[in-house]
Amino acid sequence: MDLTTAPSMIDLLLGGEGKPSEPRELTDIEEAILSGVVEAICRELTTAWQPVGLSFSFEKRQMQTQTPRLIPVSEKTLCLSFELRLAETSGLLNLAFPAVASNTILRRLAGERSRQRRHSEETRRRMRELAGACRTGTALYLPPVRVAAGALGELHPGSVLRLGMTARTPAQFRAGGVVLFSAAPVGRSDHRAAHLLASSEGRK
Repeated sequence: MDLTTAPSMIDLLLGGEGKPSEPRELTDIEEAILSGVVEAICRELTTAWQPVGLSFSFEKRQMQTQTPRLIPVSEKTLCLSFELRLAETSGLLNLAFPAVASNTILRRLAGERSRQRRHSEETRRRMRELAGACRTGTALYLPPVRVAAGALGELHPGSVLRLGMTARTPAQFRAGGVVLFSAAPVGRSDHRAAHLLASSEGRK
C-alpha cells in the first residue's frame, strides 16, 4: 500500500478534511489507525473473493525492503493494482499473488463460470430495465482529419478552416467513445439532433 495517502486517510478519520502532508514515517498511533483501515479493506476483499475460496487477513506491516523475503523476485506473480484517491492525494494498493495461488484462482473462476446458470426471464427483463435507465455520454464527431499546424496558428474568430473532406462526409455518432453509427447533424424542433444513416457494421 502506497503510504502517500496515509496522512490524508488518518486526518479524515480523525475529523479533518483529509488534507495531504509531507511524506514521513508514521507514529505508533497513526499506524494503529491505518491498521484498522487495512483490516476493513481485507474484510471487503474477502467478501468479494469468497466465491473462489479466497480470504484476506492483516497480519503485520512489512517494509518495502522486506517484500523479497515474502515473494522471491524470480517467482512469477499476479499483481492487481487499485488506485486510491483522497482529496488531493492518490496512491496505489497492490495485491500480489504467487503463481501457485493465482493458478488456483484462475481454475476456480473458470469452474464457476462453467457452472453459472442462466438468469430467469424476469431477472433478465429487470436487468434490461435498470440498464436502460443508465445515462451515458454521447457525441456527434466528424471523422479524424489531419490539419497543418501552420493553418491552426493562423486561426482567428471568423476564420474558415478547410478540413479536406466533402460536405457529404457523414459524422460519427459515438456513445462512451465507441462509434455506433454514421450520422448527419439535423435540427428537430428547437433542438439539435442526429439522423442515423448506418451502423458501424454497415447495416442500414
